[in-house]
Amino acid sequence: MKVKRLIFIALAVVVVAGGLLHALGADDDLFNRTPQIDCKAFTVNNLNDDNQRIRFSLNVRVRLFGKGQGILYYKGYANYNGSNSCFARTVYLSHAQRVAKDAYRYQLDDVVKSPLDQTQEAVFNEFWSENTADKNVLLLAM
Repeated sequence: MKVKRLIFIALAVVVVAGGLLHALGADDDLFNRTPQIDCKAFTVNNLNDDNQRIRFSLNVRVRLFGKGQGILYYKGYANYNGSNSCFARTVYLSHAQRVAKDAYRYQLDDVVKSPLDQTQEAVFNEFWSENTADKNVLLLAM
């Protein structure tokens, strides 16, 4: 009788655990889940060097899909030594890894320049180098 009861309890635990794992999305890495976020913000970045001044006034939209993927949308203006240009780029992210309690490392898959974007690549590269230590990786703290 005790053996049957133990088998029944073990099966019940397996069924309940299986149901919970399925409900949580067991196909994902349960211990390395990335949050789902869709938020917008406005930012101003001022970069001053000895002979150049760059100011970025940008709307940023961050969309993280919760399966290690995301997209960053940048839209606004870059002012390079007094000359304004339209700035519009989309950054595609994947392969998120949790590196701290509230920080994730994303692989940069692609940076797509909009047809409306008039910003010189050298100016964009200055902006991007301020945001990433490695052109293939982006760290996001949440």
